[in-house]
Amino acid sequence: MTPKKVIYSVFLIAMFCSCDKNENNAIRLMNGQWNMAELTVNEIQLVDELPKIRTYGGEIYDQLLQGAWVIHYSDSSKFFWQFSDKGKTFKLSRISDDLPNQTTTSLVDQQTYEYSGSYKVLRRAKDEFVFESSETIGFSGQKVKMILRK
Repeated sequence: MTPKKVIYSVFLIAMFCSCDKNENNAIRLMNGQWNMAELTVNEIQLVDELPKIRTYGGEIYDQLLQGAWVIHYSDSSKFFWQFSDKGKTFKLSRISDDLPNQTTTSLVDQQTYEYSGSYKVLRRAKDEFVFESSETIGFSGQKVKMILRK
């Protein structure tokens, strides 16, 4: 093989292997139901029932995709989500015009709001994501850990 062909082959391999990690993570998380295996604040689980996360279809090139935070198999709260920073950051944001309060907002809306924030992606696998944050709305400065499994 000539040096020119070797360089061309290496270029093609690099091109095919340099997939966008934001898109790869979005494709894995998209269109499915994920079980929350862990949801802790400073290693303490504060919720009685771990939610399920449903993600909806869309174009992976959309900046914001939609999902639902579900508890009790019927109560749900919609949120936007996205990956950024070459797949190293996961952002979750409750969809609403109002700020939740204890008297007028459902438990599921309160949870979605409190756990909204920017998370570091600690692990991504076919059937599991591990996220960690100290930048959530409800627990700023505290370590929030979220593990999603298929």
